[in-house]
Amino acid sequence: MDQLREVKHVNTKVVVIIVVVVAVVFVLAAVGAFIIYPHYTDQEKKKEKEEEPKVFPPIAKINASTTKAVVGDIITFNSSGSYDTDGVIILYTWDFGDSIHNETNSTQVTHSYQSPRNYTVNLTVQDDQLLIATTEITISIIPQNVPFEGNGIILSRENLLLPDKINKSFEKQPFEANFSMNLSLVGASLDLSAAVDFTIFDPHGAILFNRSYDFTGMKTDLVVLEPDEIRLDGKYDMLFVCTKGGVRVSYSGEIIYQ
Repeated sequence: MDQLREVKHVNTKVVVIIVVVVAVVFVLAAVGAFIIYPHYTDQEKKKEKEEEPKVFPPIAKINASTTKAVVGDIITFNSSGSYDTDGVIILYTWDFGDSIHNETNSTQVTHSYQSPRNYTVNLTVQDDQLLIATTEITISIIPQNVPFEGNGIILSRENLLLPDKINKSFEKQPFEANFSMNLSLVGASLDLSAAVDFTIFDPHGAILFNRSYDFTGMKTDLVVLEPDEIRLDGKYDMLFVCTKGGVRVSYSGEIIYQ
């Protein structure tokens, strides 16, 4: 019995020792893990995050000498309003919207367009930390104004060797425009009186403008059509018809794009 008790006592000690060893190992492992992987409080994490250096991207800005220009006009683009709060801008990359690009360290560039339409100009700026920012602006390019004239066109209702009518035309591109023409008529009949019909037809053949002139000697007139009157794109016909006597027709006009 005494021997049995001693064995149980020894076994109990062994179990206690094993439990203590396991507990010590567990504590040491936990301490090691804490040392290797520190556990911060939320306040400590917030403080550490606040102490990290902040990096800000640049700000891109565009100015243009005009946002509406005629084909061939030179436009100046300026990016001097761009800035970087924590560094400097080192590169300006321009995309002019017509397959032309320009990389420069200058804040000012110039460009012109050869075709009438709207273009989106894109500017990308890059700072010394290689961060970028972009912005854009729209440029409207309109066609060049189209002047036309006719001088000394002789029409006659009396002389069979001369035509009694003549047709001229002008063409409008797909942009808002108006039309103006200075018309000069000089009578050349025996009794010095003459008459002329002047008509403008739109691209569909509908009468857009018609005016009859009865005069003795000389007459001048200014013909103006507003944008809403010539809103259709295409060819407009102008028809001069002498209805009395003879007449010398001269005119100068222009399609003015807006």
